[in-house]
Order: sequence, then structure tokens, then C-alpha cells
Amino acid sequence: MQVLEQQISAEGRELVAHVSAVRADGNPNGVILIATGLPDSQGYWNAQLVPLNDEIPAGGVLSYEFVVSKPAESIGVGSPESREIVVGRYINNRKLRGVSDIRVVSASNVRSIGL
Repeated sequence: MQVLEQQISAEGRELVAHVSAVRADGNPNGVILIATGLPDSQGYWNAQLVPLNDEIPAGGVLSYEFVVSKPAESIGVGSPESREIVVGRYINNRKLRGVSDIRVVSASNVRSIGL
């Protein structure tokens, strides 16, 4: 896998610990990319799928980082279900030209979905 430059450090957010699911819901004008992330503890917020490579496909692959803001103070771990964060991003057909896969990157793994 090609290493992509991380573009989020100036925003003060970090990669979510784990991405557990990715799906793309299609419509006539593009897709809505939906990803489920699992941080290490509760309280993470301000989630977003941040495009890599200026949202230009590399080798037919569009890549996004799943980023979150850390809570101000430590909060309990809780169950995995109570920590889940779901985020979406609309991608229009123009950006999808020539794309065969979409990847979502977390701190511990990468999930991809074929189109």
C-alpha cells in the first residue's frame, strides 16, 4: 500500500483508533461514503472524512482519513457500541471518474470498498 501524506495535523485532530465499517450509498449524482469508527474511549467528537491527495484518485483509489477531536478530559472507555462514531461524505460523479476503490484510513487499519 502506498503511504499517503497526512494532511490533518494543523487541524488539531487525530486519526480514529479503528475503522470498523465502510459503505457507499449510491445515487444518480454520486455516492455518500459512510464510515463507522471506534475510538479508544468515549467523548471523541468533530469527526470528518478528510480527503488525501486533494481528493484525486491514485491508481484508481480515492483515500480519506477518518479524523476526530480528542475529549478535553479523560472519559470512561464504555462498551464498543457506546463509542462508535458514524460519519459521511458526499462524493460526486465527477470525482468518481476512474475510481475503482475508496479507502478509509484509521490509526490501526484501512478499510476499502470497491465501486
